[in-house]
Amino acid sequence: MTVIDGTDLVLGRMASLVSKRLLANERIDLINAEKVIIIGDPETIFEKYRVRLTFNQKGDPEIGPKFPKMPDRIVKRAVQGMLPMKSSRGKTALKYFKAYIGKPAEFERKEIEKLDGALKHLERSYERIGNLSKKLGAKW
Repeated sequence: MTVIDGTDLVLGRMASLVSKRLLANERIDLINAEKVIIIGDPETIFEKYRVRLTFNQKGDPEIGPKFPKMPDRIVKRAVQGMLPMKSSRGKTALKYFKAYIGKPAEFERKEIEKLDGALKHLERSYERIGNLSKKLGAKW
């Protein structure tokens, strides 16, 4: 089992690297999911996610699509988007991934890995997923 710290990781890059490792049957736990960042204008990012949440479905609203507000679920949804979910291989790979808000006590003594390929290197505007979630109305 691998524990990855999500602080200052770019969401898309992190999701693609993690999905490749999940498809190789590696179990991954991501801590500090609220500190993962999305590069772009914060107002544009918020508007994009707000529109997704207020999207009116035709037909039965219980069926979906459903978009999350919580930081750990936003990260899990991004990883899910990188996996082949129509095959059993992708469905089982997603079961090997867990995202956590903050750092749970069970990971205090474990070795924590940083994904160097997903770190933010550019000085561009960005939004942390924790701030985005709070703007969307999530409470944790």
